[in-house]
Amino acid sequence: MPVIKNGGTIDRNSIKEAVCIDAGRVYDSCCDRDCLEDLRCYFTARGQECIGEAVNIRLRSAEVLKIDIEVEPITFNKGYYACDLTFYFLCNFDVYKAPNTCPSNINGIATFEKKVILFGSDGNVKPCKRRR
Repeated sequence: MPVIKNGGTIDRNSIKEAVCIDAGRVYDSCCDRDCLEDLRCYFTARGQECIGEAVNIRLRSAEVLKIDIEVEPITFNKGYYACDLTFYFLCNFDVYKAPNTCPSNINGIATFEKKVILFGSDGNVKPCKRRR
């Protein structure tokens, strides 16, 4: 039985043709780990002023706010897709204005772009035999 998300139902009479999916043919280049360093961080005017007066800055935390994904087929390679991903991070910093003082808490936004090529399908889908 297929897994249905969001509590939906399947009308078996509306299925025209069953197809097999060769799961071994899905390849990607996203399994590598990216080390993010030297990202530019954007602050508010007050935050930038505080950063300018700092003697030490430490990253306290970072979380993903949003990811934008653009997918386009590659015209010269059937079944391959170019994916442009843009990650937006909310970064929380401890900003020290003098030694041995309590830090100020400043937030900023950093972005990271990643481009990958994914293989989805070459369009040669073979119908499966229906089980009854």
